[in-house]
Amino acid sequence: MATRQTLSDNKFVNALIDATNIGPGPKGHPEYKSTKCARLDWFNRLNQNSTYEEVGTAISEMIDEVNFLRTTGNDEESQEAMYDIFRLWAFKRGCHKNGEGNKKMSYYYLLHLAQRFPDIVRTILQNGIFAEYGVWKDVRQILNTIHELSYTNAQKYQMFHHSVVLPLRTSIMNERIQDLQELDKWTQRNFSKKLCDTSPEEIRQRIYDLYAQNEKSLLPILSNAGKFTTTEKGADNKNCYWFLKLNNGKLKKVSQVNFLVRYFLKSKDEQGNVTEYSPNFDIPWNVFKEYRQNNSRLRAALSILESDMSTQRWDKIRMESVPSRSKMLHLRALLNEDLKDTPSEEPEISTGNRFPSDKKRILCRQNTREYFRNQGMFMSTNGVLPHEIAYKAYNTQRITDLEACDAMWEAKVREYKKRIQDIIEKQTEQSDEVDELCKAFQSGRFLPVADVSGSMTWGTNKEGNKPMDIATGMTAFMSEISAYPYNHLAMTFTDRPSIYHMVHKDGTPFSLKEKMIKIRSHVGYNTDFIKMNETLASLCHNKYVPKDQLPVVVIYSDEGWDTQMQMNSNDYKTIHEKIIEIWRAHGYNSIPLYVYWNLSNKTNKTKNGFQATADFPGVMMLQGSSPNLFNLILYGENSGTEEKEMIVDGKKTTIEVNKITPYQTFRNAMDQQEFFAPLMNILEKYNL
Repeated sequence: MATRQTLSDNKFVNALIDATNIGPGPKGHPEYKSTKCARLDWFNRLNQNSTYEEVGTAISEMIDEVNFLRTTGNDEESQEAMYDIFRLWAFKRGCHKNGEGNKKMSYYYLLHLAQRFPDIVRTILQNGIFAEYGVWKDVRQILNTIHELSYTNAQKYQMFHHSVVLPLRTSIMNERIQDLQELDKWTQRNFSKKLCDTSPEEIRQRIYDLYAQNEKSLLPILSNAGKFTTTEKGADNKNCYWFLKLNNGKLKKVSQVNFLVRYFLKSKDEQGNVTEYSPNFDIPWNVFKEYRQNNSRLRAALSILESDMSTQRWDKIRMESVPSRSKMLHLRALLNEDLKDTPSEEPEISTGNRFPSDKKRILCRQNTREYFRNQGMFMSTNGVLPHEIAYKAYNTQRITDLEACDAMWEAKVREYKKRIQDIIEKQTEQSDEVDELCKAFQSGRFLPVADVSGSMTWGTNKEGNKPMDIATGMTAFMSEISAYPYNHLAMTFTDRPSIYHMVHKDGTPFSLKEKMIKIRSHVGYNTDFIKMNETLASLCHNKYVPKDQLPVVVIYSDEGWDTQMQMNSNDYKTIHEKIIEIWRAHGYNSIPLYVYWNLSNKTNKTKNGFQATADFPGVMMLQGSSPNLFNLILYGENSGTEEKEMIVDGKKTTIEVNKITPYQTFRNAMDQQEFFAPLMNILEKYNL
């Protein structure tokens, strides 16, 4: 990996350059200003709170890096770096089984790409590739994001109309057409009549019957485009407006539905040739009517929870068809419970206390509780994050909430244990060096460590999504999926470290709520990260823990370490380099793999540094709130070891560390062929 800071073979020059790359962190501790790789810097810096300007800076620096690599004559590496800029967008947006799941930041990223590479972005959007990594609702959200930017209407139109807005319309309208065609075939099979002759209620009842008969294979196969296509009465119809350029050159603002349905309309010129529908013409009323009716049919076929709620079909709601995010957001309504008062005695415990006489609402409550008690542990939980479930369980006293949280938690744990096993099997197939049984036992040796200091409660994020909430929730979750016997172990640190084994005396693990209470039992204001590492190393030394049983130490923190680590003119060591010295001082030449999972919601370069440079072995750097990144830890854990020379107490010492580096972690994220295949199919057609 070539960088601008690694050209010289002169050790003196490199030593001075390295020294200039070290500066004080938020509390004065030494850290690297850059990893020496712009793509890796922004892989770790960009988060859900990144601003439009910061994202623009990120892309500019990464393009500069590409241009520099081209000057070195390494065409293959420069092209890879160019691809990485686009892949990083997909990874940051990825919200299914890969990626970080960021929304607003990924929209900013896409809009900046559109200004620099309009043809490529137009092709990506027109082919619906954005929905491979995000959701169809992104169409509305991207338009909303454009309107939040401080550009004039004329600038927005010029910058984004052809590269973003038109291709977004094309993609969602084409997807909607395909769904309507599929639904038409389905209605002909089920009702022996065309879709246009079938009412939404007929479709809805047939879907309900198929669920009741457990005939899910007979359901129509539809995308979610119909669910997220804007309706005439929806708030986004006005909020997500766009512009028509009239014949006189002026811009006319129209609602989103008005803009969308124009996709279907054509005109004829004086010679009878088919042309684009004139922006000066109004939309015929029957076009809106057909659009509205087809929306109703699609939404009926998709069994959309919000539609059933708004039309009082509570008794028809099938919990197995409700997305996990909707289960979480609408839990109180599904349970027929008042938002403030908890049902405390019969008959309200059975009926709910919101509408205790409504038979449909009562049945919905009963079905919901039955589902969470008996089927919920098998649900898909892609729409909710571990810390969201954990936060809700920690803060509620309602039994019904805990039933739902425990079911979602069990389902999430089950899903990720299965994913870990799949990764182990895949790695085993690709490796001839490690015995399969040894490989399986090696993976999943996690020790999650949560920073519970005061700074973890700061920031603009809402309650439930602050660094403290993410750190404690992810720590609880990682303790569940760690391999035996490392499971149910965790550490926290603030002014002092705490170690927890979250298992009852009878051998049963703590419940989710019990785990969260334990993990958050001692919180404070200090961030004594050094003491935490000294405690861990001392414990391992005193108990004669062999090097092959040391865990992967995963640190969930905003990385604002305490001021006892302030840098001075005689010491250019980062905290991680001092942690290596701690393990060496306790007799270990083999250092555990450290994963720094940064939860800081800041991206300002003067406040966010790094614990290691791109090529430093034995270190991984991740960030965000998605457990999808656990995959990368597994790949890192099984990278093997190598020897590294470093200076300890003024003497050159050889230590054994994991081969994984921050840059290789980044490459593991960017080189997932299956995940990036839809995007790469587009990019490889362009001369990047």
